[in-house]
Parts: sequence; C-alpha cells; structure tokens
Amino acid sequence: MLLRVSGDEGVDSLRRQALQDFSRQVLQASGTRPAQDDDERLLRAELLVALGVGVAVIRSAVGLQPLRDATSDDLIGPLRDVVDILLAPPH
Repeated sequence: MLLRVSGDEGVDSLRRQALQDFSRQVLQASGTRPAQDDDERLLRAELLVALGVGVAVIRSAVGLQPLRDATSDDLIGPLRDVVDILLAPPH
C-alpha cells in the first residue's frame, strides 16, 4: 500500500497525509515540535519513517540477511544510533 501509486489521487493524497502525520508524530515523540518553517526537522523525521518502511520491506519481501532474521535486540542499537543522529537537537 505504501509503495505503489494507486492511480487514484484521493488515495494517494491520503497516503501522503498519513505519512506526513506520522512524521510529525515522530517529532513530537522525540520531544520536538516542528515549527511551520522547520523543513529540515520534518525532513529528518520523514527520513526516519522512510527507513522504517525500507527495513520492513527488506525484512519481509526481500529477505536480505542478516536483516531478515535480526531480532529486536539486534536492531535496537543501530536504530537508536540513527534516531539519535537524525533527531538530535539542531546546532
């Protein structure tokens, strides 16, 4: 659903809105609320959402090892590093 264009602009618009909303929720969960003009912070949150979608696809559809069989304990360290870097407070 998230990776294919449906051909229906209404459905595609709903998909974009859901992903934008989720990106904003990621920022709020990190303790950051994006300002209206804070495109970089929102971009960072969107990259994090895209990473999550990509990991799910690689694990389920592609089956790339060792990612496919990685446990949550295996993933938490590397993912925490990425989250900390992407959502670090601005300099």
